[in-house]
Amino acid sequence: MSQETEPLCPPFEVLSPELAGPDAIRANLGAFSIGVESPSPDGNHLPKINLKWPIKQLGRELGQLARGSNLFRRGQQIITIDERTGETRDMPTERWCSYVEDIAWTYELKGGQNPMPVWQRFPKELAGLVLNSDDFREQLREVVAIYEPALPVWIGEGAGRTIELMAKGYDPATKVYCVNSLDYDRNLDPGEAQEWLFETLGAFPWAEAEKPSQVLRCRSFAAHTAGMLAPFCSLLLGDDACRPMFPYLANQPGSGKSLLAKIALAPVFGKPSGATASKNPDEMEKTINTAILMQRPYLFLDDCKSFQSNILNNILANTQIETRVLGKSEMPTLPNRMQVFLSGNGITLGEELVRRSVIVDLFFPGEVLKRKFPQTLTHAWAFSKETRSRCLAVLWSFVRHWRDQGMTLYPEATLPTFETFAEIIGSVTLAAGFSNPFAERHNVLGGDDEEKALVRFLCRLAGEVTDMENPPEYRPREIADKAEEWEMLDAIIPYAKDQGKALGHRLKALRGRQWRDTQGRLFEFGKREVSAGAIYPIRFLADS
Repeated sequence: MSQETEPLCPPFEVLSPELAGPDAIRANLGAFSIGVESPSPDGNHLPKINLKWPIKQLGRELGQLARGSNLFRRGQQIITIDERTGETRDMPTERWCSYVEDIAWTYELKGGQNPMPVWQRFPKELAGLVLNSDDFREQLREVVAIYEPALPVWIGEGAGRTIELMAKGYDPATKVYCVNSLDYDRNLDPGEAQEWLFETLGAFPWAEAEKPSQVLRCRSFAAHTAGMLAPFCSLLLGDDACRPMFPYLANQPGSGKSLLAKIALAPVFGKPSGATASKNPDEMEKTINTAILMQRPYLFLDDCKSFQSNILNNILANTQIETRVLGKSEMPTLPNRMQVFLSGNGITLGEELVRRSVIVDLFFPGEVLKRKFPQTLTHAWAFSKETRSRCLAVLWSFVRHWRDQGMTLYPEATLPTFETFAEIIGSVTLAAGFSNPFAERHNVLGGDDEEKALVRFLCRLAGEVTDMENPPEYRPREIADKAEEWEMLDAIIPYAKDQGKALGHRLKALRGRQWRDTQGRLFEFGKREVSAGAIYPIRFLADS
């Protein structure tokens, strides 16, 4: 019986990214053709791959060949990238069987005593083994993000370090693929950029701006500007920088919160897709796990209700996430560069989420749907190529201005846990002439935790008291009824089925605490037990 000969050429040497192009691969692998006669002229220019080689060798060598193609590894996925559009496609086993014909000539040795290589189609069963082998995946170039426009990146080291826009194609340093198919003005004047942003977005009901002249120095307007800069400057932040969440909170529907969040995302990502923030922890975990596994650059939780989420806290505070593959026991650790955006009306966030957020507050005292804009802004306008290009020009002018001014780090641009993010995004925002996006929030309702909402309610309740010598006492049900009358109950107890009972538990934790009511009077919130349950008195105190 004939015995198959040894492989006709040695295993490939690992190629550096600089030698990853098709021509470079063919030049380095010329030895592959030695002694191998191709029965078809179609295979003469391709490296030869023996389908009978061990799986590890097949995986390693095909993976090295794939480095010169448009095949990449993104998280747990194997994908191809269209260099013209940036469109990605998965690589299932069926597709691989035809795709491999563009990078290798696959054969088996046949012919008895003097075997000759005969072309063979790549078997589907073998394709699955190769695509899932560690040897194949380790050779593929990893891509962490694909961007349609050119984004700013760091160039050089030390004193010569500066910022430029990335070039078209794959950048091995950042592991980012730039399609560069959306052009924009690279020389827009920063003053003109600020003026355009103000004229375009100034009419939104920014909470801290009572009149148009206050918008440019308004904290929420600055926070939104930082929200636009965050995706655009993502590559400046690096792999080890945590990214805070950007919640857009409004006091009533129709304020423009969702549109503003999409305006922040659209310049870089085009029309953004939103997800629902479920109160069910399992559903929320599934949504976030999917986004991490897919290595999505952003997560937009639209039209949210009040909620807390431990997994979302984890995402915001860590750059490496151990996530679960649905239906499997695998728990891979993946990089996390995801920027989270959220929108909601008067919602209550958990205290940890508030601490990890840069909140944009929208407040309108009247009927917001009756307000008039100097120009109508629609989703179609926000997603148009013209608007995206203009926004990109504005953002690049802000970054370029900060660069040209020496990249000064503003001391007030600080946010615990997000130091790198705050230094860069905050400094660019401040250098552009806006307020500090990380400044303390004032006179807002949405976004605080439930305890703070309850304290605000109690201060308002005490402020209603006229007889300080004989102040009223309240049962939990009376307090719940008053909170519901003032439309504050959902902010205080957002999750409970029995809100009255849940309120009673929260009130117990506050007994003995002292605050000032809405009239500035110092009072103590107490509690005393009676046969029918508990009663909560308010006692006014003399200032010391």
